[in-house]
Amino acid sequence: MDDIRLTACFDKELTKSYVEKDDFILPTDILEFLPESDKDAIVRYDDHEYNMKYKVGVYTRLAQGWKAFIDATGLGIGDVLCFKACLDENRIVFFVHVKEDPEIVMID
Repeated sequence: MDDIRLTACFDKELTKSYVEKDDFILPTDILEFLPESDKDAIVRYDDHEYNMKYKVGVYTRLAQGWKAFIDATGLGIGDVLCFKACLDENRIVFFVHVKEDPEIVMID
């Protein structure tokens, strides 16, 4: 991954469908920044890599490994994930972390 470039960032709350199915539909507003054809994909989370497929079709999505990622990490409904999508020459890499609740600061 020597020649890797950031293409898109987004947050997504996990719903029942995202936790139970082997399918994660990507937001439509970032698709213009992502490849228009199927590619191998990697989700990097907590220093682990999970292999998947980036599939383009009626819905552009991560599949064939998404459910294994959810099961391995213990993520669940209501967790909000932050994604940074990056491309190298052969695949798309999603750097993912759980979005923590923002700290509320009182200003006088």
